[in-house]
Amino acid sequence: MYAKCRVIDDANRLFDNMPNKDLVTWTVMIGSYAGLVDEGLQLFNMMWDEYAVRPDVKHCTCMVNLVRRYGKIRKLMTERSLKKIPGWTWIEVENKIHQFSVGDKSHPLSKEIYGLLKSTSEKLKLAGYVPDTNFVLHDVDGEVKVGILYTHSEKLAIAFGLIATPEGTPIRVTKNLRFCGDCHTFIKFVSAITKRLIIVRDANRFHHFNSSTKGLVHVGSTGNWLT
Repeated sequence: MYAKCRVIDDANRLFDNMPNKDLVTWTVMIGSYAGLVDEGLQLFNMMWDEYAVRPDVKHCTCMVNLVRRYGKIRKLMTERSLKKIPGWTWIEVENKIHQFSVGDKSHPLSKEIYGLLKSTSEKLKLAGYVPDTNFVLHDVDGEVKVGILYTHSEKLAIAFGLIATPEGTPIRVTKNLRFCGDCHTFIKFVSAITKRLIIVRDANRFHHFNSSTKGLVHVGSTGNWLT
């Protein structure tokens, strides 16, 4: 509470007197130092150096607001050996697992997959789909960002599913991470224009996209595929 209200001195005293400092309390304290780069970095380093609490990606996210104007982000990530977990999407077709990563062109049908995405993009625009480039973190222009969005692994997997499975049959894909908001919207529109049930199992739950119900159903956070 003290940290959120920017009462840093009181927050520090309370933090110093805590017998057990966990990841949550460290995150709150680092976030409270917005604008105080040196102090925030010192606290960040103390986590491991003095308390043996290993910082994770959430703590580096807090640090972004502190160091983004000082060119220290890449150095910080390198020093702490923090790497973004790569996203993978899998789809099973005829008892064979096909795996895709962002921008993947290793699949034998890559030419057909990208061709389908290109032709489908016009239909999606007519249906009302607008790519959300806020989910592209690269510092590039808008047109390039749209191109990057179309190479997300779940989109490649679904495009392959549209090519490799009979019309009208469900498409089921699995992703190791949460899928982004743009992919969520994209899949909803793809389900609508192709009249396909599309089921995505990401890190949190099942997402059912069904054009017949004009909506989306979330089914639990664990479990097996539903039919």
